[in-house]
Amino acid sequence: MSMPDFISLGSVFDALIDVPHTQLLAEFLDLTGVSWHDTTAYDDPRFVKDFSVNIAALGGIPFVRMAGGELALANTPHQRFDLLSYQAAIRSMMAYSGMMSYLNSGRLSVDEISDAMNSKGHGSVAHTVQVSILVSGVTTAVENEFNSQRDLVHLSRVTVARTSIQSNPPIVVRDPALLDAYRRVAKVAAAERALLSGAGRDFQECANQLFPAAKATAFIMTGTLRNLFKLTGAVSDDGKEREFRDVLAKVDQLLKGLLGPVTAKE
Repeated sequence: MSMPDFISLGSVFDALIDVPHTQLLAEFLDLTGVSWHDTTAYDDPRFVKDFSVNIAALGGIPFVRMAGGELALANTPHQRFDLLSYQAAIRSMMAYSGMMSYLNSGRLSVDEISDAMNSKGHGSVAHTVQVSILVSGVTTAVENEFNSQRDLVHLSRVTVARTSIQSNPPIVVRDPALLDAYRRVAKVAAAERALLSGAGRDFQECANQLFPAAKATAFIMTGTLRNLFKLTGAVSDDGKEREFRDVLAKVDQLLKGLLGPVTAKE
């Protein structure tokens, strides 16, 4: 299993200190690994080609960037994050959760319990492990689908419209054949937005809603491993938006890389 992708939110926000409000969203997306359509011929690089998915925190603890560029958990700023050690630790915690059922009346070791649960697919104990994932460069339309999953996960979201941050948003174009059409729509929306003047958040909210639901956004999604895997189970639901399922596929791959050889079954 390949090494999952991690990100230091602190490093990202530090790099945004001097960025003008209207450019914050585009710069944030760029710093968090979003890819862009090449529109240099039009002097407009604001069209997102593909989103990014990164692990931002484990157990509520964010990552920090060490002097050498490596990542560490915020509580151990001088010790490089060791994925294998983390995997061993969460296997132990999930085993302890399993031991609670009969208070380990079989007198098994942590490793024996872990192996037994893994072989039988007892992934329900993954509720003891919490992960925060940064999803960047998706449409506000598909973010709404994630926002409706509040019984499984919690989102830390970018304000949709009530700020100048949203007065010049990048636009997501998943089908390159539609790039010119989206450019025309975005150009009209931007031109009309520039003609408007007003003050206050209520004005910002109304004015910034001129932009299409394809405008780009980002959010931190936090949940237990158990609930996150429940969510990614919708990856095969043909009734869900393709963009939603594509994000779920990346999240699923990311979590399996984080979890290692432990089963994720219910």
